[in-house]
Amino acid sequence: MAKLDRGCDNIYTGIVKIVDANLLHTDPEVVEAARVITILLHGYENPVRKKYNEATSVYYNLSQEFLLPKYAPLMTKMGLTEWAALLKKSNEDFEELFNERNDEQSVMIVKYARESRLEVEKYYRLLMAVTESELAIRPECALEEYVDKINELITYYKRGIAARKTHNKNKKDKNKGDGDDDNNPDDGPIEL
Repeated sequence: MAKLDRGCDNIYTGIVKIVDANLLHTDPEVVEAARVITILLHGYENPVRKKYNEATSVYYNLSQEFLLPKYAPLMTKMGLTEWAALLKKSNEDFEELFNERNDEQSVMIVKYARESRLEVEKYYRLLMAVTESELAIRPECALEEYVDKINELITYYKRGIAARKTHNKNKKDKNKGDGDDDNNPDDGPIEL
């Protein structure tokens, strides 16, 4: 991925250097073309120093602007049409790989989060079973403070889950069958 990003950066840098060189050209039309493209390039911050997603956005926008009727003849006059096409293709290749990697990482994070949640849920259920058994066997046991704290934590986390669910309702890609069943009566507060 770094190699593709460097490729985009090198193509952009090449375009900038060619435009700068054309400012010294003997043909006034080429100098004017270079001046106009220089103004266009200065309208963007240097993408070479930006993060991947920001640089990709700049390269995409520049590639589109280079094709506009206002700029395309100027790019041709300086011999930069091929460079502009290279920038567009290189940026598209980088963006495709970048998005693939992000998708892969998202899937891995969801997978590990689900596995962790299921593991925690298993211990939570065990803890609740032991606590309820202790209360059933020895009702006089001084667990009130402990039970109150557990109930407080359960309420806190259930509110967080409810808020997350409300937020996620609007997302199109909803994971189905992820084992998240908040309607289970065993998940509620402990009764004394």
